[in-house]
Amino acid sequence: MIGWRGAAAQQMYCAAALSLAAVALMVMSLPLGLSENGQMGSGLWPFLAASLLLVSAVAMVFGKPPKLDHERPGFPVWSFVLAIAVLFGFAVLLTSMGIFTASTVAAFIWLRFLAGESWRLSAIIAVALGAIVYGLFIQVLNIPLPVDAFLPR
Repeated sequence: MIGWRGAAAQQMYCAAALSLAAVALMVMSLPLGLSENGQMGSGLWPFLAASLLLVSAVAMVFGKPPKLDHERPGFPVWSFVLAIAVLFGFAVLLTSMGIFTASTVAAFIWLRFLAGESWRLSAIIAVALGAIVYGLFIQVLNIPLPVDAFLPR
C-alpha cells in the first residue's frame, strides 16, 4: 500500500478498519450464543450485522473509489442541528402520535431538508417508509410500539 494516494487509499484504509471492526464484533457475539435449543440466540443478530459489515468492507476492496464528492462542501451546522431535532421530534411523536406518523414525518423532514430531495419524492418515500415500518414492526413482528389511532393493531 506504499505510494497509494487519494480516494483509492482512503477506500482501502476504510475497508481495512471496517473489516477489523466486523471481525471483532463477530468474535464478541459468539459468547452470547448463536443458537439456544433450536431457537435464535442473543448473539445471532449482532453476528449477522457484523457479517454484513464484513461483506460491505470486502466489497469496498473490489469497488472503484468515488471520483466525485457528492456532499456539499463544508459542514453546515444547521444541518447537524436539524438532524438532532428530527431525532428528538421522532421520539416525541412516537410516544404521542404513533409509529406511522413519527416515521413518516421524520423521513419527510430528513429527505426534504437534509438530503435535498424534491417535495414529491420526499412525500412518496416518507409515506412508503411509514407504511413499511408499520407493517414490519406492528403487523409482522408484533412489536408493542405505540400505534396511531387510525391504524389497526
